[in-house]
Amino acid sequence: MSVNSTSGDVTAAVTFDRESGDTFSVRLLAEDGGQLSRTGYTTVNIHIEDTDDHQPAFSQQTYVVYLTLYADVNLFVVSG
Repeated sequence: MSVNSTSGDVTAAVTFDRESGDTFSVRLLAEDGGQLSRTGYTTVNIHIEDTDDHQPAFSQQTYVVYLTLYADVNLFVVSG
């Protein structure tokens, strides 16, 4: 991460991948540069949103599945 000292913009030096982590925290220190320098800290929490970067893959063109009326909730139905 880098912070522009004029605008305060925070820029990532890496490309984030939500599959490896979706939340990051960065602690920033600001100094005023005065003769009796004052400082302050803050934490920036970064939440990565998912993009559909993986195309779905199916081993068959068509799947046909029959279920009973009383099938269990969350029943595993088919694997592609």
